[in-house]
Amino acid sequence: MRIAVDVMGGDHGSGVVIDGVKQALAAYPQITELHLVGQQKEIEAALQSAGCSDARLRVVHASEVITMEDKPLDVVRRKKDCSMVRAMELVRDGKAEAVISPGNTGALVASATLRLRRLEGVERPAIACVMPAGAAGEFLLLDISREEDCERASQHVLAAHARLDILVNNAGIGHVGTMLHTTGADLDRLYAVNVRGSFNLTKVFLPGMIERKAGNIINLASIGGVVAVRDRLAYCTTKFAIVGFTKCLALDHSLEGIRANCICPGRVETPFVVARLKEYPDPEKAYREMASTQAIGRMARPEEIAAAALYLASDESAFVTGSALLIDGGWSAGK
Repeated sequence: MRIAVDVMGGDHGSGVVIDGVKQALAAYPQITELHLVGQQKEIEAALQSAGCSDARLRVVHASEVITMEDKPLDVVRRKKDCSMVRAMELVRDGKAEAVISPGNTGALVASATLRLRRLEGVERPAIACVMPAGAAGEFLLLDISREEDCERASQHVLAAHARLDILVNNAGIGHVGTMLHTTGADLDRLYAVNVRGSFNLTKVFLPGMIERKAGNIINLASIGGVVAVRDRLAYCTTKFAIVGFTKCLALDHSLEGIRANCICPGRVETPFVVARLKEYPDPEKAYREMASTQAIGRMARPEEIAAAALYLASDESAFVTGSALLIDGGWSAGK
């Protein structure tokens, strides 16, 4: 398989991406070509630093960089030589079968529209992926706020695999602001992904689960769906909706073999959060302030949230449904 990697994406820079590339080449001999797309000098320096040399590697130079300030659908029209556009062009030209990017998922979707022409007018779409049982995962590109995209995804999954046992609605976006600093458009934008997206995907897969009398739905909510968080009016509104949505699914369909639960994390130390902390004049102080909302004095690790999802997806949680599982480090316990 030939893969294009957006080396410039992600919050930790090209070094971390190259480390992953090195591991992938060692673990997967079926990779025949791996195109590293981005700033050539930076990539070559990272390769040398990691001691990574392999005949399957190809470096593809991209002179422009997507920044956090760029809007994905806008930037891929203006920055024609950025890493994401160049990576997608490799797929378009038949030089690669897949694109991997650790960066802004919106940029990946927007780049794909250069070929797919299906998501015009969507400023920051979300990605949903389906991981079938087997050695390899399969990624489906869609805007989960669009019913037709979700219907198309369900048709693909059911045609290829006949069934979907576990659905995890993980896509979500945020907004900072009180009522005075939140517009109707802000609320609609969050609702379209955070609520309507989960509704749309559940809607297309639930009938098959009911027919088999077996199905497991896991929604990602937030501590902001259980208690209010300052300056997060629109976000909390959508996450409270997801908690209610989850409980209604469980109540309505438990006797039909369906389990529905949601996970409510506190603050999580994701690579994105780590990168944002570095932008503060005093990153250590900023971390302490963010961690202080948790009683145990730190943020969660991503793998701790993943472990909760794995538990809810497993038979060990067979008696658990309609629950909002708090993984908040004691945030909701009180002050």
